[in-house]
Amino acid sequence: MRFVPRHNFLELLLASTLKTKNIESQFFFCNPILPICSAWDSSVRFDYDKGVTDFQCKYCFLNNNVFASEIPFKSYFLEDFIKSRSLKTKIDMNKSSIFEKIYDYMSNGIALGNELYLTLAKYLFSGVIEKSPRNEEMAKKFIHSTEIITEGVLNYISKYKPNIICVNSGHIFFYGIIHKIATQNNIKVISYDETNIKVDELTWVFSMNRPVTDFFYDNQWKKYKTQQLTIEEENRIKKYFDKRTKYFLYELNQQYSHNEALNNFRNKFQKHFILFTNVLWDATIVGKDTIFKGLIEWVIDTIGYFNDHPELGLIIRVHPAEAGVYGMISKQRVREELSKNNCSLFDNIFFIDAEEKINSYDLIEHSIGVLVYASNIGFEALFREKNVICCGLNHYSNKGFMLEPKYIFRGSCLYWR
Repeated sequence: MRFVPRHNFLELLLASTLKTKNIESQFFFCNPILPICSAWDSSVRFDYDKGVTDFQCKYCFLNNNVFASEIPFKSYFLEDFIKSRSLKTKIDMNKSSIFEKIYDYMSNGIALGNELYLTLAKYLFSGVIEKSPRNEEMAKKFIHSTEIITEGVLNYISKYKPNIICVNSGHIFFYGIIHKIATQNNIKVISYDETNIKVDELTWVFSMNRPVTDFFYDNQWKKYKTQQLTIEEENRIKKYFDKRTKYFLYELNQQYSHNEALNNFRNKFQKHFILFTNVLWDATIVGKDTIFKGLIEWVIDTIGYFNDHPELGLIIRVHPAEAGVYGMISKQRVREELSKNNCSLFDNIFFIDAEEKINSYDLIEHSIGVLVYASNIGFEALFREKNVICCGLNHYSNKGFMLEPKYIFRGSCLYWR
């Protein structure tokens, strides 16, 4: 949908490979006709009755035009399948209901609320979408864009009846919408994304009929879980984790402002745990809750436990990306959320903000246990022979690796284990 050169190259390579097997490929691009294209510039006005008054999203469109004209494959644009730009949204737009209804939003019988919520949260850099005139305006534009994308994709599918759709990510706005539309229409979907599995070079990961960013590896685990690793495989794994440590933001034992304070805390509480948070608006945690309503509730509940057990220490390491990654600085911060909830930190709790230059692997080495919600670092802690307690869903959940609290029903009673 959007112009990302490395993604376009991968798709072109895939299409070229399929062509050698006499399989036809088509490319489907967006146009600057979506209201959200103007949402990136809040000064641009948008008329919901007449449609877009000005187009801002021309970078992708112009580049995709060039790309489409150069490749030896049929190319189509979203606008080719839209009957009207002034689609009426099927949601009550009054201020008291829009944020409650957006999560349950449906278009043409397809549940798209989760994708809308994820997209809006990511756009606002906040896991909680607060009621405000600006946020309401953004929500309207995303909803209206969803209607346009849904109509265009459904019309394309109806006309060309593709057997397989290949799409980046499988989540977030147009990628997630297309994935759900295809699934609803019993069309196979291959989703892909770039990954840093090898840390120092770009690699790709693929998934069939599930968003690749959900990291669903249950089938592979069932197949290989009883197989003994070879020495070569063990060495590859060790090399991988060594690289992960090497390419972390901060080197081991790097000097930082809290060095002395942290060392004093470690000496005082030799039995201490480390808790790692996630970025609150990241797709890896939105909708991945199990026994808590969200990550903040989990952190507050955990703090309450350690406040009641002063003999144990807890270090809270806020995700470094909260301070900014690729220019995206979180507007919802863990420390501020704790303050809003009047959550007190006793002497046995040490808080490390996102900006602090502290190596997370160093923290793991000194701890007796690791607490995570939906973070990859919990998986890495397992390989460092640490006990891990996980209270969210992630790609290594339900594999027997760690402690995973769950609610269970027995008759009419609810138990926690």
